[in-house]
Amino acid sequence: MQKILFFLIIACLFVSARPVWSGMPDQAESEAGEEESPYSLYFLSHDETHLDKMPYHPDQAKTSFMITELVSLLNSREKRGNSHALFPAQVQISSWFTESDLLNLVMTQAYKSMDPSREILTRVGLVRCFCQLEDVKGLCLWVGTEPLRNPSGEKVGEIRPEDIVELWGEETDAYRYDSFTLYFTDQKSTLLIPEKRNVYYPRSLPRERIILEQLIQGPVDEGHYPTLPNTIQINDIQLFEGVCYVDLSRSFIGQALDIPSLICVYSIVNTLTGNDSIQDVRIMVDSEEKISLNDISLYQYFRKNEALIGADLS
Repeated sequence: MQKILFFLIIACLFVSARPVWSGMPDQAESEAGEEESPYSLYFLSHDETHLDKMPYHPDQAKTSFMITELVSLLNSREKRGNSHALFPAQVQISSWFTESDLLNLVMTQAYKSMDPSREILTRVGLVRCFCQLEDVKGLCLWVGTEPLRNPSGEKVGEIRPEDIVELWGEETDAYRYDSFTLYFTDQKSTLLIPEKRNVYYPRSLPRERIILEQLIQGPVDEGHYPTLPNTIQINDIQLFEGVCYVDLSRSFIGQALDIPSLICVYSIVNTLTGNDSIQDVRIMVDSEEKISLNDISLYQYFRKNEALIGADLS
């Protein structure tokens, strides 16, 4: 479950392979004909949307030496060309230790203050940097004595490079970055409260599916409360002539939260109709159309309800 959540929040970071400088801080631009290094350093791109990859030439090919050297290089926060350092100010690797083929990196407390999008890019950059070493097959991040947690409070856990390749691939044009407005509720469950969410995801996935998955995961901002059980599965979601047809699993009804049905339904409707191409929403449960959620019949077309939207006071 930890990996699934990680992939959904980030689902698509990518790497731009443009080797220009060696990874050593005191080396000049590579000369023509120089043998390409099998190792790389990763930097944040100038527009902070992806990672830049540049050659790294270690003095020794011993794993423990290279870990120490990579930690030093990353902590130095040196920039390369138009690229930014992987770490923002105050973020450092304070220590590290290994458990079999798993490398544990202990980050400073400032790591928790990073912007979520920047943190995801940094996390993937760390996996790329260290898991290229022969004896390092996976990475685990800590902030002080606590394991790193995602915005939902769940442990991120172990990350292996094949997880990244499997879901994100390598092609830079295969992914997109979007900002969504999701609608959760307030403490009294009387209004819908907007929450902005920035997401990277594969272009092959429908935008409306990603939006709905984010809504099901629940809110991140303090003072916002979930409207849907996180056990819901999206059986299918289709967009046709301005109507978004959503087919949800039975838990949408069987495990509905103790909030007004109106808030539950319109959290979906208002979130999806934030997409300019969607005017109406139809909701089904396990392909059944003539079904109700408590006192609300789902056998109808729903349009955005502005009257239910409250101010975000978080």
